[in-house]
Amino acid sequence: MSKVWVFTEEPKAALHVLSPAIHTASKFGEKPALLITAGKNLEGVSDRGWGKIIALKGLNDGVSFEQASALATLMKKEAPKIVILPGTKLGKEIAAFSAALSGAAYAPEVSEIFVDGDVIRYARSILGGGVIATYRVKAPYLVATYQLYQYSPPEGGQPIPEIIEMEVLAERSKVSRVEAKLLEKVGVDLRKADRIVSVGRGLAKKEDLSFIEEVAGLLKAEIGCSRILTEDYKWLPTERQIGLTGVIVSPKLYMAIGISGQIQHVIGFNKSKVVVAINKDKNAPIHQYADYSIVDDLYKIVPAIISYLKKTALQQ
Repeated sequence: MSKVWVFTEEPKAALHVLSPAIHTASKFGEKPALLITAGKNLEGVSDRGWGKIIALKGLNDGVSFEQASALATLMKKEAPKIVILPGTKLGKEIAAFSAALSGAAYAPEVSEIFVDGDVIRYARSILGGGVIATYRVKAPYLVATYQLYQYSPPEGGQPIPEIIEMEVLAERSKVSRVEAKLLEKVGVDLRKADRIVSVGRGLAKKEDLSFIEEVAGLLKAEIGCSRILTEDYKWLPTERQIGLTGVIVSPKLYMAIGISGQIQHVIGFNKSKVVVAINKDKNAPIHQYADYSIVDDLYKIVPAIISYLKKTALQQ
């Protein structure tokens, strides 16, 4: 079996970690193996570049300890070098349990894994995202998670590998899933947005959100914000909050309007492709992270942008 595994019970979640798994497995001259609970619909997942797919039989969905026990048993038997899980709530539980049961090193929310011969290192953010630390693995295996939406999956249409069913031994948990219900989605998932217009304390009053909504509409963007607008002012719902205590986003365009750029917020958008900052304070930290900066009053610049976008739309 491959030296690099991806383990999950949620097929679509596997796609979030497939690109870094392929990159890491290539260092061993291999493709990654997907280990997934049996009976799952793999349409749109199986043709993305896996070296092998192992369907694990006899596991109860949603019971993290059982799945971790099975994974730890397989790790001891097959001796992979690296096991990657998507950073879902269940994935994080399985990762921590399986690392403890197998004696592996555990690395949550890594940004990258490095392989140099027999030496394995990984990098992750620490101290509120202000520092990227690199660690060397001394344990026999590494179990790591990546945040969802951190990487785009490779294109489909690749050869579908052999799918092998395997019985696994797992220590039975003292709890079992009785029922599972999908919660009705309310609001927006900013992690999926291609464009985001985000606003901060530079906005003078709640009523002024109207022209933020207007520029966002013209750009076909979603609205985000810094913590103060949700937790202190209550102007926007919490799903709009971007940053360390909100959501982590990676849009193609991130427009920060009236946001100072404290590190807790920067963590939330620093993987964006293009960052535009509008802030009248030339010393605001946000300008350090922007690809394009406008040092001027947002109440002058945003209406000018709206006017330009409207004229452009009429010419098309």
